[in-house]
Amino acid sequence: MRESQRVEIRHEHYACVIDILCRSGKIEEAYGLVQELRTEVTDSVIGAFLNGCVVYNRPDLAKKVSEIVMKMEVKAPGGFVTLYNIYAGEGKWAKVAELREVMKWQGVQKQPGFSSVYNNIWFFF
Repeated sequence: MRESQRVEIRHEHYACVIDILCRSGKIEEAYGLVQELRTEVTDSVIGAFLNGCVVYNRPDLAKKVSEIVMKMEVKAPGGFVTLYNIYAGEGKWAKVAELREVMKWQGVQKQPGFSSVYNNIWFFF
């Protein structure tokens, strides 16, 4: 693509491709692409893949990618939150606690959500 279209392929392109593969149910193909990108995996790539794992109920693949997430120096909590929701859904509370410890050690914080009502209009944040 670099030569024919003069477009430099970036991490965002890989995240989009992984998201499309996951949304179309091709989770194994998306996993293969994540494996190829092992050293260049970003928050958006992990988020797209883990959301696909949740939608198609593939905790087995999410767990395989969890090793990558644990080693990443990330500041966005999305991948961690999705992973600990997967583990919590399976009742694996020791893994949930481990993920939260890793988040704390890396300084990753999830902002709590909240809602508000103003003039009978609900706002969710």
